[in-house]
Formats: sequence, structure tokens, C-alpha cells
Amino acid sequence: MREAVARAVARRFTNAVVNKGIVVGYNAAGIQRYAWLAINDERSRESHGGGGIDSADGTETDVGVPFIFTGLKGGTVRGHHPGDLMLPSEERRWCRCTTMPV
Repeated sequence: MREAVARAVARRFTNAVVNKGIVVGYNAAGIQRYAWLAINDERSRESHGGGGIDSADGTETDVGVPFIFTGLKGGTVRGHHPGDLMLPSEERRWCRCTTMPV
């Protein structure tokens, strides 16, 4: 059980750090706009791209401006990248999303 919890926590924070680094790279490269990119398969959560009407997938924003989408619990959530620690835990857990410049 402890190993499973450790893996889940490591994956969550790795996703946050990798995606934060990508956004920092966009900023350094002068990229001004980027989009949320979900892995759309049977494991995708509805709020990230699994068929949700107001999902994050494909949402565009300027670097430094958070993505805004409808979360799993129905409220509006904001985050600068997938795994962002300002997102609720249920939006970060097991997230496989990334971003791409537009």
C-alpha cells in the first residue's frame, strides 16, 4: 500500500514539475500562447478531455494566464499547466496531460 501511495505522489509531482518547466521554456523562447493537450482515451477524466463539454483539452491561453475549465466537481478551476498545484487534487491525480504552443 505504501508503495502505491508513493508512486501516486511521485507521479503527481513529476507531472507538475515537467509541465511547469515546459511553460518556463515557452516563456524563455518568446512563445506567447499555448494550449492544453489531453490524452483522449478511456482513462481520460471528463474535465481534461474525456468528452466533457467544458473540458480543458484544446483550451488556449497566454503564457502567465491560467487555463479556466469546469472541474470534476462542477465548479470552475484554474491552473497555468497540467499538474499545477493551484488545481484541486482531483484534477492533478493521475493526470497525463501536457501543453503545446499555438
